[in-house]
Amino acid sequence: MRPRCAPSRPLPLTRRPVAPPIVYAFHCAATAKALYLGSIGVASAATLAVCVHPSFAGVKYRAYRAATFSALGLLGLVPIGHQVLHWTLLSEEGRMPPPLAAALQLEILMGALYLTGAWLFARRVPERYYPGRFNLMLSSHNLFHLLVVAAACVCVNAARAGTHPHASLLRHTEASLILLAWRDGTRCD
Repeated sequence: MRPRCAPSRPLPLTRRPVAPPIVYAFHCAATAKALYLGSIGVASAATLAVCVHPSFAGVKYRAYRAATFSALGLLGLVPIGHQVLHWTLLSEEGRMPPPLAAALQLEILMGALYLTGAWLFARRVPERYYPGRFNLMLSSHNLFHLLVVAAACVCVNAARAGTHPHASLLRHTEASLILLAWRDGTRCD
């Protein structure tokens, strides 16, 4: 019996961009950082289990698989909301520092691409409306993968990565590089 890995291929592309922004944005809040990274780890494991377990392989569970993938992506909104709340309501400045706002915009764009792909996959668009026309190319499954790759492309910025002192070792996403530069100039109280 061969392993069922194909449905889980987009999972690392979804989970990987979430961790560095949490690590860098919560560098002064160890408890929050551990809580968010742990919950995303548990949600990733649950999503992986649903994607590869044979009992969820049927067409009947297609929407359920897409929902777990979407829930994993939406879980990233919790630490983002925490940061927005902290910087807009609880800080003396009353607004997010520009580097955090720039990273937030990139994270929102990536999330929108992931969720759009999951929605197309779950709703079977366009083959639902044009049966037989999208059997080989541009099916909902293909569009889902294209949007996951597009989100990964938003995530990666090789030209900018070469300008940061940590880039040669880490090769992080653009949002992570923004947060890393901000963290290097910020002290914990």
